[in-house]
Amino acid sequence: MSICIPTYNRPDDIKALYQSFLCRALKEYGNQIEVVVCDNSDDEHAQLNQSNLGNIIRYFKNDMNLGGDGNIMRCVRQATGQFIWIIPDDDLIVWEGFNRLMDCLTTASGENIDCLILPTYSRNLFGEIVYSIQLNDRGVKEDMDIATFVKTFVTTLHLIPFTYLASGVVRLNKKRLDWVENEFRGNIFPQTPLLLSMLKPESKLRFLDTPVIDYNKTHHIGFNILSFYNSNRDVILFLEKEYHVNGELVLDCAYRTSLFWVLNHRIGLNQFQNGDKIRWHLLAKLGKHLNLRNIIVSLMVVLPGTLVKYPYLFYLSLQNAHYSGNLSVRKVLSHFRALLKSTHIKKNLLYLKTK
Repeated sequence: MSICIPTYNRPDDIKALYQSFLCRALKEYGNQIEVVVCDNSDDEHAQLNQSNLGNIIRYFKNDMNLGGDGNIMRCVRQATGQFIWIIPDDDLIVWEGFNRLMDCLTTASGENIDCLILPTYSRNLFGEIVYSIQLNDRGVKEDMDIATFVKTFVTTLHLIPFTYLASGVVRLNKKRLDWVENEFRGNIFPQTPLLLSMLKPESKLRFLDTPVIDYNKTHHIGFNILSFYNSNRDVILFLEKEYHVNGELVLDCAYRTSLFWVLNHRIGLNQFQNGDKIRWHLLAKLGKHLNLRNIIVSLMVVLPGTLVKYPYLFYLSLQNAHYSGNLSVRKVLSHFRALLKSTHIKKNLLYLKTK
């Protein structure tokens, strides 16, 4: 298996990933895996990355910044394994889950398994595990074909498969790589058409029963919110054409998520590129996603941030407490105070940056 890691200007994260996971994985499974790192970093950060990674890592410094999508494509071009697993440089790998993944890979070829779906721990902004994404609890069963899997994701869960970078291990097939690179240049989610293009509708999928990734939410998100919406739209068009599914509800959810992120940005919970300028571009698309929920969120986006901040933070506090399994008054108030403090910190940092 090729473990492919695109990275950009995060030497501390790639160092932590190497020390906590890659070094051990190569030591225990060195004859079964290779690690490919493709680096978009500037020269200073790239030198740090090279010094932090062991010689056994296949490291490639890009001559120019290829963008996130281009860096992923270069990783795939360098991969030589039978299977490929693309992971971000900043999430934690659960060792027990990785052991389970390697056990499944040893039998995958003999059982004609072309894709393994990996469960994920999801943490909130407080670092608490709020749920484990177990798709078989939501109607996705083991050993189904890819066409059924995509249909279930889109029509039942209202999600796009593989939007989380590390959620799937796929049998490597580079035949359509040039097409994907050209058609989805600049897309935030090139991994969805990339991984699906390696498979056939009848390809067999297996769902692991042990979480492999520990995904931790962060306050700073590097992409543009409008790009998130447009990338979802383009990937949905691909799914509709290739798998004959109706992605209208998926795009509707993506639109609502985009509005929530604008709201998060305005009250200081998250930081997005051009977060303040984008809301009017998104609101202009409301006519295509006209329903009560989207209208309510749109009104919250239009209203002054100071007016919606406290009720919205309280709603998020209730939601976080519910997901953590402890819907007590103390827990809700604790989350509310933490979120409120977080917005003040972000506001002060932003003020200092403008001085």
